[in-house]
Amino acid sequence: MTPYNDWQTDFDKVIAAVGSTGARAVLVGLPTDATKFPSIRRAREFFNQWPYLLTLGITVSLNCYFSTTYLFNPGYVLTLLSKSPTTATCADVPGTADYVLTSSDMAAINARHNVLGVVAVHRSVSAPRGTRTPNLLIRSQMLYPIEL
Repeated sequence: MTPYNDWQTDFDKVIAAVGSTGARAVLVGLPTDATKFPSIRRAREFFNQWPYLLTLGITVSLNCYFSTTYLFNPGYVLTLLSKSPTTATCADVPGTADYVLTSSDMAAINARHNVLGVVAVHRSVSAPRGTRTPNLLIRSQMLYPIEL
C-alpha cells in the first residue's frame, strides 16, 4: 500500500491543481469496500477467463476456481505475462508483492481507505480556504467534500 506521507503529498498536489483552475470545491469519492474496486477481482472470476488467458500463454490452475483470495488484476496479469508461458495459481505468498490478496489483506485495505477518507475531509475542513460543508460526510460514506 502507498505510505501515508506519499498519499498526503499526492493528495495535496491534486487539491493545488484543482484550486489553480479557479474551482471552489471538488467532490472526492473514496470507495469503502475494496472488493468493489474495478481492478480487484476474486480468484474465481480470474479462473473463468482461462480460455483468453491461455491465448496469452497463461494456464490457469484449478486452484483459482476454489481459492478464496482476491487478485489485483493489473499487477497479477502483467507479472504472469512477463513469465509467459506460465501457470497462474492464485496462491498468496506471504511477504511478497504477488498481487494476491487474502481476506485479511482486504480488511487492511478497507481500514486504510476509510481512514484516508476521514483524513481527507479533516484536512479540507481544517484548511483555511472557503466555506466548509462537513455535513455532506454524514449523508454518504463515499462522498467527501473538499472545499478550496
